[in-house]
Amino acid sequence: MNAHQHGGTGTPHAPGGHPHHHGHGGGHHRFIPAYIDLTALAVPDTMALLRPVLPEPPAAICEVGAGLGALSAALVEAGYQVTAVEPDPESAAIAAKRGVDVVTTQLGDHQAPGRYDAVLFTRSLHHIEDLTGAIEHALGLLTPSGVLVLEEFARERANEAAARFLYDAIDLLAAAGVAETADEDDDEPQPADPWQRWQRNFVPTGQESAEEAEHRPLHTGTDIVAALRAAGLTVTDEPTIGLWRMVAQRLADTPVANDVARRVRDTEARRLADGSLPALGRFLVARR
Repeated sequence: MNAHQHGGTGTPHAPGGHPHHHGHGGGHHRFIPAYIDLTALAVPDTMALLRPVLPEPPAAICEVGAGLGALSAALVEAGYQVTAVEPDPESAAIAAKRGVDVVTTQLGDHQAPGRYDAVLFTRSLHHIEDLTGAIEHALGLLTPSGVLVLEEFARERANEAAARFLYDAIDLLAAAGVAETADEDDDEPQPADPWQRWQRNFVPTGQESAEEAEHRPLHTGTDIVAALRAAGLTVTDEPTIGLWRMVAQRLADTPVANDVARRVRDTEARRLADGSLPALGRFLVARR
């Protein structure tokens, strides 16, 4: 099973990924490294989603693609028995320092049949090439009543309003000197129209470089929901925000950075609630 996993909610280098990854985009998008720690924002949000669907502590939980272990550590603190599956040795070492039991391996090589009450994928499943195989393996790790829980992007839901929100925020913050603007790794100017800019940076064309193809998501949120249902699972699909992470990954580590990220997140949440923005995130719960 080939996994290029970038999970783990909130890290010192990337909003929901390993410090070295190149983003979750497509097309011509090039990842611009984040410089702020989003743990204080991202982990409480994820924990609030998880609490109603997870069994009570001390249930056994496996987080796949745990990154630097911020979410796993929060689950340990909440009383759960947590195993973090993380293939990157450097990230796994940091997660272990947080007090997390880490298995440094790919999902397909982690053998613990019937052990876990829940398996979590925190923005990692879309990077596992064999989607069906990953779901089957995860199901094999679960107890008969166990649950699969996923946080995923839903960039296929993007529209012109989402593109305007993203690029207006980035451009304003860049003008204020607290964010990076670059979207691409070539010398061609970006389109002035936000929707065209989105299409250029996030919609695969089939002409990507090998590096771009390696680091873009292999599966959409729609692909993942379909694969879960094809495995015979009952899936609940809760819309969530996602644009704020794409803004936050451009922020430099300044005294105002976390407050800026919080305000962007809260603004996106209000606009999702009033229907003026689509939900570019998905919180998925899959049961047998």
